[in-house]
Parts: sequence; C-alpha cells; structure tokens
Amino acid sequence: MHSCDNPSCMNPSHLFLGNAKANTNDMMKKGRNGCGRHLCAADIPKIRNQYKAGAYLVTLAKEFKVDAVTIYHVVKGNTWRNIGGPIAFEDMRKTRSGGIYHPRKTL
Repeated sequence: MHSCDNPSCMNPSHLFLGNAKANTNDMMKKGRNGCGRHLCAADIPKIRNQYKAGAYLVTLAKEFKVDAVTIYHVVKGNTWRNIGGPIAFEDMRKTRSGGIYHPRKTL
C-alpha cells in the first residue's frame, strides 16, 4: 500500500504492507471510494428504500448515475450485501420497459 497516494511517487519509504481489507479501509478513510462516480455505501439504503417504495430501476439508475443493471444487483442483494436497507426477495422477472430490463414489470 502507498501512504502518500501520489501515483507517480516511487519512494520506497512511502510503501507499507497490508492485505485487501486494509487497503479498502485505507481507501475509505482517505475518501478515495469513488463516491460521486460510482455508488458508495451511503447510497445503498436510499436505493433499496426507494425501490421498496415503488421507484423504477431506470429512474434510480438515472438519479444515481449508474446503469439499471447495477441498481438491479443492489436491490436484489447480489452486491453490497453488508449494507443495510430492504433487499427485494420477490420474483424479479426481467421484462422489457423502454429498452431497459425492468424486474418490477410482470410478463
């Protein structure tokens, strides 16, 4: 792991040992988790609660600036399992809605 977070830095004294979990914790602590370009932990309960309240995947995808498939996996609990919010366990059959698969529509 790298202590100064400068990609062009080649100073060996700025390196330290760590595993994947330590690297993730370091990234979160330093605010380099990509929030704003990707989903962050604070978004997950909002997405799940809005979906439970009836929001469409496409609408949530536009709001959070990610693909509808990403929202689908968050809502279904395939990703971000360790974060709170209701997980949709109902039958989420994929049907077409405006060119994007929407699991809330029935066949």
